[in-house]
Amino acid sequence: MSDWNPMQQNLNNPVSRLGIVPGKAQPDWYLIRQGQANADDPTLAAECYPGGAKEINHDIMPGDLSFGRKCIRNHSQAAGEPNEVGVVSLAGIWHPETESHRSLEDGFYLQGVVVTECRVSDPMGNPGATDPDSGYALVKAGTISIINNGPQAFYPGQIVSWRFPPLYDEGYFDQMRQRARGGTPPGQIKPEVIPFDYTDSTMQLKGALWGLNQTQEFGGVSDMDFSEFFSRDGHGLEEAPTYSAEVETAAALKYGTAAIVLGALEYLTKSGHITINVDATTKDVTVGAGVGDDVAAAAAVAMSKKLGVFDMTKGGAPNPFADMLTKGIFKWDLSHDKPKNVIGRLHKTSSAEDRYTKLRHLGGHFVGSLSHGAWHSKTSKVAGRSLGYAAISDTLPIMLGHTTV
Repeated sequence: MSDWNPMQQNLNNPVSRLGIVPGKAQPDWYLIRQGQANADDPTLAAECYPGGAKEINHDIMPGDLSFGRKCIRNHSQAAGEPNEVGVVSLAGIWHPETESHRSLEDGFYLQGVVVTECRVSDPMGNPGATDPDSGYALVKAGTISIINNGPQAFYPGQIVSWRFPPLYDEGYFDQMRQRARGGTPPGQIKPEVIPFDYTDSTMQLKGALWGLNQTQEFGGVSDMDFSEFFSRDGHGLEEAPTYSAEVETAAALKYGTAAIVLGALEYLTKSGHITINVDATTKDVTVGAGVGDDVAAAAAVAMSKKLGVFDMTKGGAPNPFADMLTKGIFKWDLSHDKPKNVIGRLHKTSSAEDRYTKLRHLGGHFVGSLSHGAWHSKTSKVAGRSLGYAAISDTLPIMLGHTTV
Protein backbone atom coordinates (compact mmCIF):
# COMPACT_ATOMS: atom_id res chain seq x y z
CA MET A 1 0.00 0.00 0.00
CA SER A 2 1.79 3.10 -1.19
CA ASP A 3 -0.66 5.94 -0.64
CA TRP A 4 -3.77 6.06 1.51
CA ASN A 5 -4.63 9.65 0.70
CA PRO A 6 -6.62 9.78 -2.56
CA MET A 7 -6.40 13.58 -2.61
CA GLN A 8 -2.61 13.65 -2.67
CA GLN A 9 -1.38 15.20 -5.90
CA ASN A 10 0.82 12.45 -7.26
CA LEU A 11 0.46 9.26 -9.24
CA ASN A 12 0.96 6.78 -6.43
CA ASN A 13 -1.69 4.12 -6.41
CA PRO A 14 -3.85 3.91 -3.29
CA VAL A 15 -4.15 0.14 -3.80
CA SER A 16 -1.60 -2.51 -4.63
CA ARG A 17 -0.90 -2.90 -8.32
CA LEU A 18 -2.69 -6.12 -9.12
CA GLY A 19 -3.41 -7.92 -12.37
CA ILE A 20 -0.76 -5.99 -14.26
CA VAL A 21 -0.33 -6.81 -17.95
CA PRO A 22 2.75 -4.98 -19.26
CA GLY A 23 3.42 -3.70 -22.74
CA LYS A 24 5.71 -1.52 -24.76
CA ALA A 25 5.36 1.02 -27.55
CA GLN A 26 7.51 3.40 -29.53
CA PRO A 27 6.63 7.01 -30.37
CA ASP A 28 4.68 7.35 -33.59
CA TRP A 29 7.28 9.58 -35.13
CA TYR A 30 5.35 9.95 -38.36
CA LEU A 31 2.33 11.37 -36.52
CA ILE A 32 4.53 13.56 -34.29
CA ARG A 33 6.52 15.01 -37.21
CA GLN A 34 3.33 15.46 -39.19
CA GLY A 35 1.81 17.37 -36.25
CA GLN A 36 4.85 19.63 -36.13
CA ALA A 37 4.65 20.25 -39.86
CA ASN A 38 0.92 20.97 -39.65
CA ALA A 39 1.54 23.63 -37.02
CA ASP A 40 4.04 25.33 -39.32
CA ASP A 41 1.67 25.29 -42.30
CA PRO A 42 -0.58 28.38 -42.18
CA THR A 43 -3.11 26.68 -44.46
CA LEU A 44 -3.57 23.77 -42.01
CA ALA A 45 -2.79 25.14 -38.54
CA ALA A 46 -6.30 26.53 -37.94
CA GLU A 47 -7.76 23.05 -38.51
CA CYS A 48 -5.40 21.28 -36.11
CA TYR A 49 -5.18 20.83 -32.37
CA PRO A 50 -2.84 23.63 -31.23
CA GLY A 51 0.71 23.32 -29.93
CA GLY A 52 2.11 20.99 -32.55
CA ALA A 53 5.26 23.07 -33.18
CA LYS A 54 6.59 22.72 -29.62
CA GLU A 55 8.51 19.53 -28.90
CA ILE A 56 7.55 19.56 -25.22
CA ASN A 57 3.91 19.08 -26.22
CA HIS A 58 4.83 15.67 -27.65
CA ASP A 59 6.67 14.38 -24.57
CA ILE A 60 5.48 10.99 -23.30
CA MET A 61 5.45 10.89 -19.50
CA PRO A 62 4.32 8.46 -16.75
CA GLY A 63 0.60 8.55 -16.10
CA ASP A 64 -0.28 9.57 -19.66
CA LEU A 65 -2.71 7.52 -21.69
CA SER A 66 -1.07 6.19 -24.83
CA PHE A 67 -3.02 5.93 -28.07
CA GLY A 68 -2.22 4.22 -31.33
CA ARG A 69 -3.70 4.47 -34.78
CA LYS A 70 -5.67 1.41 -35.74
CA CYS A 71 -3.91 -0.96 -38.13
CA ILE A 72 -0.62 1.00 -37.86
CA ARG A 73 2.44 -0.93 -36.66
CA ASN A 74 6.23 -0.66 -36.77
CA HIS A 75 7.15 -3.49 -39.13
CA SER A 76 10.87 -2.77 -38.90
CA GLN A 77 10.92 -4.48 -35.52
CA ALA A 78 12.19 -8.04 -35.34
CA ALA A 79 9.59 -10.77 -35.30
CA GLY A 80 8.12 -11.23 -31.83
CA GLU A 81 9.17 -7.80 -30.61
CA PRO A 82 6.54 -5.21 -29.57
CA ASN A 83 5.80 -3.11 -32.61
CA GLU A 84 3.07 -0.73 -31.45
CA VAL A 85 3.58 2.97 -32.09
CA GLY A 86 1.70 5.60 -30.14
CA VAL A 87 1.26 9.16 -28.93
CA VAL A 88 -0.11 10.76 -25.77
CA SER A 89 -0.75 14.23 -27.19
CA LEU A 90 -3.07 15.54 -29.88
CA ALA A 91 -0.87 18.56 -30.60
CA GLY A 92 -0.82 19.29 -34.31
CA ILE A 93 -3.21 16.50 -35.31
CA TRP A 94 -5.33 17.56 -38.26
CA HIS A 95 -9.06 17.70 -37.52
CA PRO A 96 -10.97 19.83 -40.03
CA GLU A 97 -14.37 21.08 -38.96
CA THR A 98 -15.88 19.60 -42.13
CA GLU A 99 -15.15 16.06 -40.91
CA SER A 100 -16.94 14.27 -38.10
CA HIS A 101 -15.43 14.06 -34.64
CA ARG A 102 -16.34 10.38 -34.49
CA SER A 103 -14.27 9.53 -37.57
CA LEU A 104 -11.20 11.00 -35.85
CA GLU A 105 -11.73 9.14 -32.57
CA ASP A 106 -12.64 5.86 -34.22
CA GLY A 107 -9.27 5.84 -35.97
CA PHE A 108 -7.43 5.42 -32.62
CA TYR A 109 -7.36 2.84 -29.84
CA LEU A 110 -6.18 3.00 -26.23
CA GLN A 111 -2.87 1.18 -25.74
CA GLY A 112 -2.45 1.62 -21.99
CA VAL A 113 -0.94 3.86 -19.32
CA VAL A 114 2.63 5.07 -19.71
CA VAL A 115 5.01 4.11 -16.86
CA THR A 116 8.38 5.28 -18.25
CA GLU A 117 9.15 8.64 -19.82
CA CYS A 118 10.10 9.09 -23.46
CA ARG A 119 10.83 12.70 -24.26
CA VAL A 120 10.79 14.42 -27.61
CA SER A 121 12.19 17.60 -26.04
CA ASP A 122 15.61 17.45 -24.37
CA PRO A 123 15.89 13.66 -24.24
CA MET A 124 17.57 12.38 -21.07
CA GLY A 125 17.51 15.95 -19.72
CA ASN A 126 20.34 17.04 -21.99
CA PRO A 127 19.63 19.23 -25.04
CA GLY A 128 22.77 17.90 -26.71
CA ALA A 129 21.87 14.23 -26.28
CA THR A 130 19.95 12.03 -28.66
CA ASP A 131 17.15 9.75 -27.60
CA PRO A 132 18.03 6.10 -28.22
CA ASP A 133 14.40 5.58 -29.24
CA SER A 134 14.03 2.52 -27.09
CA GLY A 135 10.34 3.30 -26.64
CA TYR A 136 8.35 3.39 -23.43
CA ALA A 137 6.75 0.87 -21.11
CA LEU A 138 3.00 0.55 -20.67
CA VAL A 139 0.54 -0.99 -18.30
CA LYS A 140 -2.13 -2.46 -20.55
CA ALA A 141 -4.30 -3.84 -17.78
CA GLY A 142 -4.37 -3.82 -13.98
CA THR A 143 -4.71 -1.31 -11.16
CA ILE A 144 -2.88 1.96 -11.76
CA SER A 145 -3.31 5.71 -11.26
CA ILE A 146 -3.85 8.30 -13.94
CA ILE A 147 -4.79 11.99 -13.93
CA ASN A 148 -8.43 12.96 -14.13
CA ASN A 149 -7.93 15.53 -16.88
CA GLY A 150 -11.58 15.59 -17.87
CA PRO A 151 -14.36 18.02 -16.94
CA GLN A 152 -16.19 15.74 -14.47
CA ALA A 153 -15.41 14.12 -11.13
CA PHE A 154 -15.26 10.33 -10.80
CA TYR A 155 -16.80 8.17 -8.10
CA PRO A 156 -15.96 4.59 -7.10
CA GLY A 157 -17.32 2.01 -9.50
CA GLN A 158 -17.91 4.34 -12.45
CA ILE A 159 -16.78 3.17 -15.86
CA VAL A 160 -13.96 5.31 -17.25
CA SER A 161 -13.95 6.16 -20.95
CA TRP A 162 -11.90 8.53 -23.08
CA ARG A 163 -12.61 11.19 -25.66
CA PHE A 164 -10.77 13.67 -27.84
CA PRO A 165 -11.48 17.25 -26.67
CA PRO A 166 -14.03 19.12 -28.81
CA LEU A 167 -11.70 21.31 -30.84
CA TYR A 168 -14.41 23.61 -32.18
CA ASP A 169 -16.32 24.17 -28.94
CA GLU A 170 -15.86 27.74 -27.79
CA GLY A 171 -13.49 28.10 -24.84
CA TYR A 172 -12.41 24.45 -24.70
CA PHE A 173 -8.70 25.33 -24.76
CA ASP A 174 -8.93 27.67 -21.78
CA GLN A 175 -10.96 25.10 -19.85
CA MET A 176 -8.29 22.48 -20.41
CA ARG A 177 -5.58 24.83 -19.20
CA GLN A 178 -7.53 25.46 -16.00
CA ARG A 179 -7.63 21.70 -15.37
CA ALA A 180 -3.91 21.15 -16.03
CA ARG A 181 -1.85 20.04 -13.03
CA GLY A 182 1.56 21.27 -12.06
CA GLY A 183 4.19 19.81 -14.35
CA THR A 184 1.83 19.39 -17.28
CA PRO A 185 2.81 21.56 -20.28
CA PRO A 186 0.03 24.15 -20.57
CA GLY A 187 -0.17 23.74 -24.35
CA GLN A 188 -0.24 19.96 -24.44
CA ILE A 189 -3.70 18.88 -25.54
CA LYS A 190 -4.35 15.29 -24.47
CA PRO A 191 -7.32 12.96 -24.76
CA GLU A 192 -9.58 13.34 -21.74
CA VAL A 193 -11.14 10.77 -19.44
CA ILE A 194 -14.87 11.05 -18.76
CA PRO A 195 -17.46 8.84 -17.04
CA PHE A 196 -19.08 6.41 -19.49
CA ASP A 197 -22.64 7.47 -20.25
CA TYR A 198 -24.88 4.65 -21.47
CA THR A 199 -27.52 7.05 -22.78
CA ASP A 200 -25.51 9.68 -24.63
CA SER A 201 -24.80 8.93 -28.29
CA THR A 202 -24.79 12.57 -29.37
CA MET A 203 -21.39 12.42 -31.04
CA GLN A 204 -22.25 9.23 -32.93
CA LEU A 205 -25.54 10.72 -34.13
CA LYS A 206 -23.73 13.86 -35.27
CA GLY A 207 -21.36 11.62 -37.22
CA ALA A 208 -24.35 9.97 -38.91
CA LEU A 209 -25.89 13.37 -39.71
CA TRP A 210 -22.54 14.48 -41.12
CA GLY A 211 -22.47 11.39 -43.33
CA LEU A 212 -25.82 12.30 -44.86
CA ASN A 213 -24.19 15.29 -46.57
CA GLN A 214 -20.99 13.56 -47.68
CA THR A 215 -20.37 11.37 -50.70
CA GLN A 216 -19.04 7.83 -50.41
CA GLU A 217 -15.62 9.11 -51.46
CA PHE A 218 -15.46 11.09 -48.21
CA GLY A 219 -17.06 8.47 -45.98
CA GLY A 220 -20.67 9.48 -46.42
CA VAL A 221 -23.85 8.09 -47.93
CA SER A 222 -25.33 11.02 -49.85
CA ASP A 223 -24.74 9.32 -53.22
CA MET A 224 -25.27 5.74 -52.02
CA ASP A 225 -27.86 3.87 -54.02
CA PHE A 226 -30.25 1.83 -51.86
CA SER A 227 -29.10 -1.42 -53.46
CA GLU A 228 -25.45 -0.59 -52.72
CA PHE A 229 -26.10 -0.96 -49.03
CA PHE A 230 -26.70 -4.67 -49.66
CA SER A 231 -24.42 -5.34 -52.63
CA ARG A 232 -22.62 -3.04 -55.02
CA ASP A 233 -23.76 -4.86 -58.15
CA GLY A 234 -26.31 -7.17 -56.62
CA HIS A 235 -25.12 -10.52 -57.89
CA GLY A 236 -22.60 -12.44 -55.77
CA LEU A 237 -21.61 -12.51 -52.12
CA GLU A 238 -18.06 -11.53 -53.08
CA GLU A 239 -19.45 -8.20 -54.24
CA ALA A 240 -21.07 -7.42 -50.89
CA PRO A 241 -19.66 -4.11 -49.60
CA THR A 242 -17.82 -3.69 -46.32
CA TYR A 243 -18.58 -0.37 -44.67
CA SER A 244 -17.21 1.23 -41.55
CA ALA A 245 -19.42 1.43 -38.47
CA GLU A 246 -19.81 5.16 -39.07
CA VAL A 247 -21.01 4.67 -42.65
CA GLU A 248 -23.42 1.96 -41.56
CA THR A 249 -24.77 4.27 -38.85
CA ALA A 250 -25.30 7.05 -41.42
CA ALA A 251 -26.98 4.67 -43.87
CA ALA A 252 -29.17 3.31 -41.07
CA LEU A 253 -30.25 6.86 -40.21
CA LYS A 254 -30.94 7.58 -43.87
CA TYR A 255 -32.97 4.49 -44.69
CA GLY A 256 -34.44 4.04 -41.21
CA THR A 257 -35.90 7.53 -41.48
CA ALA A 258 -37.16 6.75 -44.98
CA ALA A 259 -38.87 3.59 -43.71
CA ILE A 260 -40.58 5.53 -40.92
CA VAL A 261 -41.71 8.42 -43.13
CA LEU A 262 -42.92 6.25 -46.01
CA GLY A 263 -44.58 3.78 -43.66
CA ALA A 264 -46.41 6.64 -41.95
CA LEU A 265 -47.51 8.10 -45.29
CA GLU A 266 -48.81 4.71 -46.38
CA TYR A 267 -50.78 4.24 -43.17
CA LEU A 268 -52.19 7.78 -43.09
CA THR A 269 -53.22 7.57 -46.73
CA LYS A 270 -54.90 4.19 -46.26
CA SER A 271 -56.74 5.41 -43.16
CA GLY A 272 -57.97 8.49 -45.00
CA HIS A 273 -56.20 11.05 -42.85
CA ILE A 274 -54.20 12.60 -45.70
CA THR A 275 -54.10 12.88 -49.48
CA ILE A 276 -50.65 12.71 -51.07
CA ASN A 277 -49.82 15.14 -53.87
CA VAL A 278 -46.70 13.65 -55.44
CA ASP A 279 -45.99 16.44 -57.91
CA ALA A 280 -46.62 19.79 -56.26
CA THR A 281 -45.44 21.64 -59.39
CA THR A 282 -48.51 20.74 -61.45
CA LYS A 283 -51.40 23.13 -61.87
CA ASP A 284 -53.93 20.89 -60.14
CA VAL A 285 -52.22 21.29 -56.80
CA THR A 286 -54.00 19.74 -53.83
CA VAL A 287 -55.53 22.29 -51.49
CA GLY A 288 -53.00 23.22 -48.83
CA ALA A 289 -49.90 22.30 -50.80
CA GLY A 290 -47.11 24.86 -50.88
CA VAL A 291 -48.22 26.70 -47.75
CA GLY A 292 -45.85 28.45 -45.36
CA ASP A 293 -44.06 26.95 -42.40
CA ASP A 294 -46.54 28.22 -39.82
CA VAL A 295 -49.56 26.82 -41.65
CA ALA A 296 -47.81 23.49 -42.25
CA ALA A 297 -46.77 23.28 -38.60
CA ALA A 298 -50.33 24.03 -37.48
CA ALA A 299 -51.60 21.22 -39.70
CA ALA A 300 -49.02 18.86 -38.21
CA VAL A 301 -50.10 19.84 -34.69
CA ALA A 302 -53.71 19.14 -35.58
CA MET A 303 -52.67 15.74 -36.99
CA SER A 304 -50.75 14.95 -33.79
CA LYS A 305 -53.92 15.59 -31.80
CA LYS A 306 -55.95 13.45 -34.19
CA LEU A 307 -53.53 10.55 -33.82
CA GLY A 308 -53.01 10.97 -30.09
CA VAL A 309 -49.21 11.30 -30.37
CA PHE A 310 -48.77 13.09 -27.04
CA ASP A 311 -51.89 12.04 -25.13
CA MET A 312 -52.29 8.29 -25.10
CA THR A 313 -55.81 6.94 -24.61
CA LYS A 314 -56.33 5.05 -21.37
CA GLY A 315 -58.11 1.85 -20.53
CA GLY A 316 -57.02 -0.14 -23.57
CA ALA A 317 -58.87 2.01 -26.10
CA PRO A 318 -57.30 1.96 -29.58
CA ASN A 319 -54.83 4.73 -30.25
CA PRO A 320 -54.26 5.77 -33.89
CA PHE A 321 -50.60 6.60 -33.32
CA ALA A 322 -49.91 3.21 -31.73
CA ASP A 323 -51.74 1.57 -34.62
CA MET A 324 -49.60 3.48 -37.09
CA LEU A 325 -46.45 2.23 -35.37
CA THR A 326 -47.45 -1.41 -34.98
CA LYS A 327 -49.79 -1.91 -37.94
CA GLY A 328 -48.16 0.53 -40.33
CA ILE A 329 -44.53 1.53 -39.95
CA PHE A 330 -43.15 -1.58 -38.24
CA LYS A 331 -45.85 -4.10 -39.14
CA TRP A 332 -43.48 -6.41 -41.01
CA ASP A 333 -40.85 -6.24 -38.25
CA LEU A 334 -43.49 -7.39 -35.78
CA SER A 335 -44.95 -10.05 -38.06
CA HIS A 336 -44.02 -13.71 -37.55
CA ASP A 337 -45.94 -15.16 -40.47
CA LYS A 338 -43.96 -13.66 -43.30
CA PRO A 339 -40.20 -13.79 -44.02
CA LYS A 340 -38.30 -10.54 -43.93
CA ASN A 341 -36.53 -11.06 -47.25
CA VAL A 342 -39.45 -11.53 -49.64
CA ILE A 343 -37.86 -10.24 -52.82
CA GLY A 344 -34.34 -11.67 -52.70
CA ARG A 345 -31.16 -9.71 -53.39
CA LEU A 346 -31.46 -6.14 -54.59
CA HIS A 347 -29.49 -4.78 -57.51
CA LYS A 348 -29.34 -1.49 -59.33
CA THR A 349 -31.97 -2.54 -61.87
CA SER A 350 -34.52 -3.47 -59.21
CA SER A 351 -37.85 -1.72 -59.60
CA ALA A 352 -38.97 1.02 -57.24
CA GLU A 353 -41.69 -1.32 -55.97
CA ASP A 354 -39.11 -4.00 -55.08
CA ARG A 355 -36.95 -1.46 -53.30
CA TYR A 356 -39.92 -0.12 -51.39
CA THR A 357 -40.93 -3.61 -50.29
CA LYS A 358 -37.39 -4.30 -49.11
CA LEU A 359 -37.26 -1.03 -47.22
CA ARG A 360 -40.59 -1.62 -45.52
CA HIS A 361 -39.63 -5.12 -44.44
CA LEU A 362 -36.31 -3.94 -43.00
CA GLY A 363 -37.33 -0.65 -41.37
CA GLY A 364 -36.76 -1.93 -37.85
CA HIS A 365 -33.45 -3.43 -38.92
CA PHE A 366 -32.17 -0.05 -40.06
CA VAL A 367 -33.35 1.67 -36.91
CA GLY A 368 -31.63 -1.02 -34.84
CA SER A 369 -28.43 -0.71 -36.86
CA LEU A 370 -28.33 2.99 -36.04
CA SER A 371 -28.10 2.28 -32.32
CA HIS A 372 -25.78 -0.72 -32.75
CA GLY A 373 -23.21 1.26 -34.72
CA ALA A 374 -23.28 4.01 -32.13
CA TRP A 375 -22.97 1.49 -29.29
CA HIS A 376 -19.85 -0.09 -30.79
CA SER A 377 -18.25 3.33 -31.15
CA LYS A 378 -19.09 4.20 -27.53
CA THR A 379 -17.95 0.96 -25.93
CA SER A 380 -14.66 0.98 -27.84
CA LYS A 381 -13.74 4.06 -25.76
CA VAL A 382 -14.01 2.26 -22.41
CA ALA A 383 -10.71 2.29 -20.51
CA GLY A 384 -11.61 0.66 -17.19
CA ARG A 385 -13.37 1.27 -13.90
CA SER A 386 -12.80 3.89 -11.22
CA LEU A 387 -11.53 2.56 -7.88
CA GLY A 388 -12.06 5.74 -5.88
CA TYR A 389 -13.20 9.34 -5.87
CA ALA A 390 -11.22 11.79 -8.00
CA ALA A 391 -11.96 15.47 -8.38
CA ILE A 392 -11.11 17.34 -11.56
CA SER A 393 -7.30 17.30 -12.09
CA ASP A 394 -6.93 14.85 -9.19
CA THR A 395 -5.27 11.42 -9.13
CA LEU A 396 -7.68 8.79 -10.41
CA PRO A 397 -7.01 5.16 -9.44
CA ILE A 398 -8.54 2.83 -11.99
CA MET A 399 -8.79 -0.83 -12.88
CA LEU A 400 -7.47 -0.56 -16.43
CA GLY A 401 -9.03 -3.07 -18.78
CA HIS A 402 -10.74 -6.09 -17.20
CA THR A 403 -14.03 -4.30 -17.92
CA THR A 404 -16.89 -5.39 -20.11
CA VAL A 405 -19.93 -3.33 -21.05
